[in-house]
Amino acid sequence: MTTVHQKNIPLFDANLFRLVDAASQPDGTLHLTLGNTSYKEYTTTRVLEFFQDRTRQELSNALAICSVIGGFFERDLDMTVQPDPFQAMRREIREETGIQPADIREQYCLGAVYDLTTPHGEL
Repeated sequence: MTTVHQKNIPLFDANLFRLVDAASQPDGTLHLTLGNTSYKEYTTTRVLEFFQDRTRQELSNALAICSVIGGFFERDLDMTVQPDPFQAMRREIREETGIQPADIREQYCLGAVYDLTTPHGEL
């Protein structure tokens, strides 16, 4: 990071969703509580010295969207828009494979997991 700052190289950053909590509902749906984070915050929390003595609530917990491929759940610039993880999955599939949303008939969320190795939630 110091070298990057010394050379005045701009770093990539994007607004992301943070997994706060995931809970199964009696009707079989999954209720997600999401918060704000950024790609830079997520990258920082992957540094062993940084996250070693911190609780999960203190880390960025970026929510990864995994289908055929993986990507991050990016926040819409319009903060009033209801988050849609399935729309994010369709976007990532289209970007990485060229498969169009119209080609996808159904999508299912098989669960939510938390990756302790590289602290972030995944759907």
